[in-house]
Amino acid sequence: MASNEQISITINDQPVEVDPGTTILEAVKQLGLSIPTLCALPTLPSNGACRLCMVEVEDEPYLQAACTYRINHPTSVATHTPHILDSRRMTMELLMTRCLNNKEPYTGDERFQQLAYELGIRHPRFTASDTSAPIDNSSPAVRFNANACIQCGLCVSACGDMQQVYAISMNGKGVHQQVQPGLNRLLNETECTACGQCSVVCPTGAFVEQDHTSDVLNALGDRDKMVIAVISPSVSSAMALEFGMDSKAEVSGKLVHVLKQIGFDMVFSATVGHDLLALETAFELRSRMESGQNLPLIISSCPALVKQVEHQFPDLLPHLSANRSPAQMFGRVLKTYYSERLERDASEVIVVQITPCLAGKYERQRHELEGVDIVITSRELTRLLRSASGYALHTLSDVPFDTPFNDLSGSGVLSEVSGGTMEAILRTFFELKSGTELQQIEFDALRHVQPLREAEITVDDETLQVAVAYDLGHGNTILQRIQDDQTAYHLVEIMACPGGCVGGGGQPEFGTPESIQTMAELMYEMDQELDIRKPRKNLSVNQIYENVLKMPSGEQSQALLQTTFTERGRY
Repeated sequence: MASNEQISITINDQPVEVDPGTTILEAVKQLGLSIPTLCALPTLPSNGACRLCMVEVEDEPYLQAACTYRINHPTSVATHTPHILDSRRMTMELLMTRCLNNKEPYTGDERFQQLAYELGIRHPRFTASDTSAPIDNSSPAVRFNANACIQCGLCVSACGDMQQVYAISMNGKGVHQQVQPGLNRLLNETECTACGQCSVVCPTGAFVEQDHTSDVLNALGDRDKMVIAVISPSVSSAMALEFGMDSKAEVSGKLVHVLKQIGFDMVFSATVGHDLLALETAFELRSRMESGQNLPLIISSCPALVKQVEHQFPDLLPHLSANRSPAQMFGRVLKTYYSERLERDASEVIVVQITPCLAGKYERQRHELEGVDIVITSRELTRLLRSASGYALHTLSDVPFDTPFNDLSGSGVLSEVSGGTMEAILRTFFELKSGTELQQIEFDALRHVQPLREAEITVDDETLQVAVAYDLGHGNTILQRIQDDQTAYHLVEIMACPGGCVGGGGQPEFGTPESIQTMAELMYEMDQELDIRKPRKNLSVNQIYENVLKMPSGEQSQALLQTTFTERGRY
């Protein structure tokens, strides 16, 4: 049989044609069937660790893991026989036994509990033999509770195979096997970048975000504080899905409404910060192009990427943009603006960043950054709204963002998607170089779902070599090329999470290629629909320069918006 010919198999007596090498799990999905699994995600390699997807395969003496068994010849498969169901129940009970020492309320993904419920298991027949492990609270971003871990290996795969950080490992064998931070250290003592992808894939709540919703409630309850919320655009889409609304529905106005109801004094869009970063970085790129020094310029908007460079590529620190992240930029502007106008101390102006980015929690604690006081993720916002508001989101009327920083731009929205920050920068850079209005502002070469893209961008007589990547694994490929002096790049964008910020470690669900593409297309549509599409045209940004910063890349901009980086070393 030729290798490209399809293979005929039957699954539960239903015929299906599959390509050679297709897994049984993939074939099952072709028929619209489902079988339980905890350790199989579309963008991570399957390892068959959880053993819940076991099936019967013709001529095989034992049950086979559907996620790893590849079809290379005609066969028949059964997915729900009594023998298989007994095996799944036993496996689930054994997995639950690993969590019996967990004394905490459930805090993670619902897949684990839901599968136990569907299999009819309320409590396993077995008892735990090991003593409780201490909870690792060392990281400002991620909390690790080993007592909730079932050793499915998803966190290890996300950290190693996808991100190439290797801060989490699987140690020991048999009943002594356990997930641990690298070299059995505390998480904050490793090279963890705080990207949070471990918390997105974990099915049991062993890895979760550090919860700061109580800090928000405490701030809202303090009448001496002015509390400001800054919401990322992709949070709105996540909230739409979480509250049963169409992901394309306009949710931001309803979020402003409900946040005002629970006590926030002012609510702004994070897109203003994205435009600030794009504008400042465009000026920085022009300066570096003129001097020829420290090229390529690596965009510094992703705090997880910055930490990765500090740990693993310290020689490239001079290539990082001197600019803070968009959240820190906008936060410092808000604190400066309102403390001056209201004649209050900056410590009385509390900026709450609501973001898909779990690494923002780590970034907030960097000693040189003072722009954001509290960071909560999309997941935390869901809990906050359900516990503190009592409102059904879809029933609320729309309330606009507060003035004077209420203008949204297409470039600011695009910055949530891989390649979007670079596109926003280029919309400004080419106008700075030419001195003329840029008519064609879409850069199609940057608009792909592939995790690594290289392109040559030409406008008039100016040509730039650029590279874009998402997830740190593909980012490492680009960083290694730069370090080995194998590139002619001028500008590089790397986002730590799948698809960019839309797939951030604080989002409710792991980003699949399909969901990433859908979210990117939504952001592109929003860019097309907005009247303002360039950072320089954003009236809110112009207001910031007029009242606070005076001029791009000027003395005040450097003081408020720029930072320095530190070599952090390896293990």
